[in-house]
Amino acid sequence: MGASSIDFGSVIGGHGGSGNTPRDRSKAVLFLLAHQFDEVGLAPIISDAKREGRRVAIVYLTSGDASGVGSRTADASALRLLDELGVQINGEVTFLGQQLAVSRGLLCRNMVVVHAALRAKAEALLPIDHIYVHAWEGGSVDYDSTHALAVGLAASLGLQRAVLQVPYLRDSGKVLLPTAVLSPIASNGPVAFYKLSLQERFRWLSLALRYRRGPTIGLGGWLLLFVSTMMSSGVPIQYASLSRLNERPTHRPLRYERLGCGDYMEVRVLISDFLKSIGEHDPPC
Repeated sequence: MGASSIDFGSVIGGHGGSGNTPRDRSKAVLFLLAHQFDEVGLAPIISDAKREGRRVAIVYLTSGDASGVGSRTADASALRLLDELGVQINGEVTFLGQQLAVSRGLLCRNMVVVHAALRAKAEALLPIDHIYVHAWEGGSVDYDSTHALAVGLAASLGLQRAVLQVPYLRDSGKVLLPTAVLSPIASNGPVAFYKLSLQERFRWLSLALRYRRGPTIGLGGWLLLFVSTMMSSGVPIQYASLSRLNERPTHRPLRYERLGCGDYMEVRVLISDFLKSIGEHDPPC
């Protein structure tokens, strides 16, 4: 299977394909994010969805901080950016993690309660065209938990082919540059790019550079994004599947393991328990 197996004619904007497949603009697009700032990674797609007149829902699944309450600074930065992208911040943005007091780093321990609230929101949003989410790549425990929630939600709604994953960050296996940004994993399947012009890529980078979360984005993180963006033709996208949760994201140590932020086997058990609770396939040990 090659990149052409992803039908981008049906994806908003049609940047990645011929655009010959009709798109049903009555269907909503759901973006599931772990934290504030994560919307930056999907900014070009969110922007196109709004430009097409689509209904969108941006849902943050953790509070974004350790308290479970959230940060006014981080919330304001996220809302400012989303407003610039055309999102209706009073109706299309939900800080679900704050409503449920889910602290940053603890989403994997709150998946059942988050899924229940998320499913209610998704059912009200139907029909849904696509669900965009962080890739299954071991970059962050919250990212992988968000991914599992998206796949589980889609399966419970009969939307298995609706989930599109976008790589954010993962361990590169290299000493000098240990983190890879926007770098798809081959095991996640065929890759296609939501293509962006040079002007669109610079706008994307400008949004990231101007983002405020606490003081500002680290220069190192922005430089990684700059290099990755300039070297690719756009936003890499892959289909997500329930069966992939049976497998470790990569055979190398995961980024969150390297940083001492979690243990894969523990996360795997929690995801397994979550999937059993919603009646979906239980990944084998």
